[in-house]
Amino acid sequence: MSYNMPGYTASRFSLGPAIVKIGATGATPAIDLGAVEEVSFELNAEKADVEQGSPKELIETLPMRVSASLTFRGLEWNKDFFVWATGVGNTDSTKYFFGGDPTAEKFAVQFEHSVLGSGNTFTGRLWTCVPAGDFPITMGDAVHTFELTFRVLRSTTNWRSEAIGGRDSVNSYLEVEETAAP
Repeated sequence: MSYNMPGYTASRFSLGPAIVKIGATGATPAIDLGAVEEVSFELNAEKADVEQGSPKELIETLPMRVSASLTFRGLEWNKDFFVWATGVGNTDSTKYFFGGDPTAEKFAVQFEHSVLGSGNTFTGRLWTCVPAGDFPITMGDAVHTFELTFRVLRSTTNWRSEAIGGRDSVNSYLEVEETAAP
């Protein structure tokens, strides 16, 4: 028998990637990016400590900077990945054109992951994102991969055109919803 065995709920275990969709800001993303792997959703809350007294004692911790990002590797060749990954350039029916853009494209991004055991679905809605700008393409003996990272920006509306944000709002970046299995 093992020592220090925690209690757990096996139906909350999961594995596998997510379904990632992209689209224009202000609307629910509809373009499925196809086969992906290693989907990584990251939330960060950098904090500042407040200390007082002599000797100094920690009396409070305040969030100073919040950020979120989504990184994944696409497995399917698609010239639109170049624009989605860099945020600059244009495509026509056969080509990608790069360089000279003074502003970065912004996108709405959504990811969905069904939990293996329970069947519940987690949906992350990233209202407004900008690509990180780097676009490494790995070609070799294994399946080729295309890494994309999206940084989440503050937004003023969600995809239902409801106002969010404002000076005193704290929920202006994204939402993650858990939906119970039917």
